[in-house]
Amino acid sequence: MVKILAGFYTNNKVRASLLGQSIRCLQLAAAQANVIPVISSWQHISGHNCRNLISHFQISQHGHLNILLQLNQIAHSVQESWDYFSFCEHDCLYPEKYFFELCEILSNTGSPGVASANHIGLRPNGYAKCWNPTHPLFAMVVRKDVLLKSLHEKLKECVLNGWCCIEPDDRTGWLIRNPNNEITPIIHVNMNTTSSNHHLTNHYDCYSMSDLTEELPYWGHHSQFQIFTDKEVHDTSIPLIDSATSRIVAAWYGDFASNRVVSYLHVFQKQDFSGLFQVNNRDAGSDPAPGVIKVLRLEVITNESATLQFEFSENSVFRL
Repeated sequence: MVKILAGFYTNNKVRASLLGQSIRCLQLAAAQANVIPVISSWQHISGHNCRNLISHFQISQHGHLNILLQLNQIAHSVQESWDYFSFCEHDCLYPEKYFFELCEILSNTGSPGVASANHIGLRPNGYAKCWNPTHPLFAMVVRKDVLLKSLHEKLKECVLNGWCCIEPDDRTGWLIRNPNNEITPIIHVNMNTTSSNHHLTNHYDCYSMSDLTEELPYWGHHSQFQIFTDKEVHDTSIPLIDSATSRIVAAWYGDFASNRVVSYLHVFQKQDFSGLFQVNNRDAGSDPAPGVIKVLRLEVITNESATLQFEFSENSVFRL
């Protein structure tokens, strides 16, 4: 049976409740198979039984380089023999049989790597389907020689360009796992709709903001993890206005102090004034006031002819 080195890397900038749940799932899964779980973090993390390395390099504004250095730290720190490396990220929840299933597959195939699209998102109001199947780093496992070769190439790429795509490029002979309802998915916790958005990339855009499920067979009800605040759950679950008695008649986005604003009404019209919305430049179609935190101002009229006004700062989330 092959042995997997599970490399868990974090800069400790994720919400404490999420980091705790992620490590809890890592330990539970590692206990079910031939796995060495090792954590590389920027600060010591208590309350677990994994080896905890502290990264010697914590370079501001260089997330990809920091991750590569932490991956190298984990790979070169383990004196025991190991066969495969599993990339484990601090905002992911791994199912209990994750490593057990991988050990069985890799022992039988000897594949140089595994890339999986069997993952879903978790938002404040439910589990989110992945509408654009991808093979992210957190769902990859690679053979030791493949890892060391890729880390060498990626480090060179990163120091030359300032960034890189950390996923290994050469996936010849890899086993590709597609979404499968019979296999428990990895959960990627999407914090982009909260005030604690720690994400280095916008991979969270691959997960639906509308096609959500409250409960899953293995994972249970989405609220059990207690990662999100009551306000975050409320803002993504409860409509801002009653569409039967009120309607939005104007929406402006920008910096009102300098009168640099653009209309935001088309964003709501595109979704028929229904669903989850996040205030941002991308949806607005432009950045009307570069360098400042912008505001969305809504004007709402009720059936009683009353006028209401709502304001949301940039990146805020609400439901209609």
